[in-house]
Amino acid sequence: MSIRCEAGSRERLPQGASEAQTDFASIIQQIKADNYRGKRVRFQAFLKTTEAVGEGAALWFRVDGADFHPVAFDNMSEPDRMVRGTKDWKQYSIVLDVPTEAQILAYGALLTGRGQVWIDDASLEVVGKDVPETGAQEQIKIGLDAEFAKMPAEAKAAFIENGEQGAQQSAAQPENLDFE
Repeated sequence: MSIRCEAGSRERLPQGASEAQTDFASIIQQIKADNYRGKRVRFQAFLKTTEAVGEGAALWFRVDGADFHPVAFDNMSEPDRMVRGTKDWKQYSIVLDVPTEAQILAYGALLTGRGQVWIDDASLEVVGKDVPETGAQEQIKIGLDAEFAKMPAEAKAAFIENGEQGAQQSAAQPENLDFE
């Protein structure tokens, strides 16, 4: 599976922004968190890029807790682990703790800026506590909490409703990890 972003319309760009800063595409899958609660989980896959400019390409992994509020997240941007330029296949991984109140695990790949990224041989597995979490989780949690707190009540209600619907439709185990 691949994601490709080409030059976009200059009329859509915020003032002072370049196309490479604003073009964004992502693929996503999500599963119920039931089998992963209280465990440390690693999402890993091989990525390959061609002319990835801007912020670059990355894996991403999010854990949604009570009321589907994000409680853990890593998109390889904190600290900067984004993949830029033209790179051959290399395995990348994200490791997060899944708290007991977790509802959903969502994961995928993204491209911010122009270029192309391929994802292959992805896996989602429980690992031991000896495998360190990735990303700056303390900083990320503060940011997630701040963003959720700023949401208007109607937006929070819609967010929760969408989360509940998604949870009902989500599989219990990963399927189609090659995103095909």
